Amino acid sequence: MMLVHTLICHRDLAMAAHNLLTLKRNSTNPVRFLLHDDGTLTEADADCLRVRLGEVDILWRREADQMAGKFLAAHPKCLAFRRSNVFGLKLFDITFNGEPQIAYCDADVVFFRPFEELFQIPDQWSAVFMRDIYSGVACSPQDLWSNPKLLFPKRANAGLMCIRSGLLDLEFVEWLLGLELLHFRTAASWIEQMCWGALAARKTFGFYDPKQIVMVSNRTHFSQKMVAGHFATSRSRDRISEFVACHASMPTNSLEPERVKFVPARILSPLSLVMERMEMKLPPSWRWSA
Repeated sequence: MMLVHTLICHRDLAMAAHNLLTLKRNSTNPVRFLLHDDGTLTEADADCLRVRLGEVDILWRREADQMAGKFLAAHPKCLAFRRSNVFGLKLFDITFNGEPQIAYCDADVVFFRPFEELFQIPDQWSAVFMRDIYSGVACSPQDLWSNPKLLFPKRANAGLMCIRSGLLDLEFVEWLLGLELLHFRTAASWIEQMCWGALAARKTFGFYDPKQIVMVSNRTHFSQKMVAGHFATSRSRDRISEFVACHASMPTNSLEPERVKFVPARILSPLSLVMERMEMKLPPSWRWSA
């Protein structure tokens, strides 16, 4: 049985319960969830999740804080980041269980059809991520130019990922957080994702096939080959019901389990980041990626 980690909060409880159930129902292999309380979950929330998802494990924030205090005692910048940024739980806490391979899924990922081999990392890689529309890294092109040690996958998204447990290098993360880049203040929600990407870029990594595991934008159209969609923004979440309706209209004979495929990924260059940041400033109708 595959253990799948998810960071969860009280505010998004209904969405999380619905979306995780789509994962459980569509997986050809049995899954069990380890839910990481962000500090807002209640006992009533836990009861609701167990009604919807069956037996789940919950790592309560107060327990996780005690574990993190010991785990990160020798790495003060890592500990400070975890205390100040809720996504620090996603960076450190998902490794506490000691699994050889760690599967993680955000609560805003919806699964539409049966799938297999989603959480199987190809032998040659240390991590698999979603491919995003843009590169969500909390740094500037100048940061990449001036520091050769800063390597990131181009357009990696950690909303759905599978990583080998040995990937987390606390000494490296401590160094990276210690850079205190300007964008750490303006793009704090990207720091955790950037850390996972930087860790993977030091080894080997790849992406899920973006035609199967899709970052949903305004221009995304539903496809029968779509296994899952990541509705990461408030605007894209408004489209969940639209995609669910499209899925409901699919002929039942088209719902044979889809084997998840993988594609190569590239390192993000300073020039590529310049081009992406320029494109993001354009009106949506003028963008060529989204």
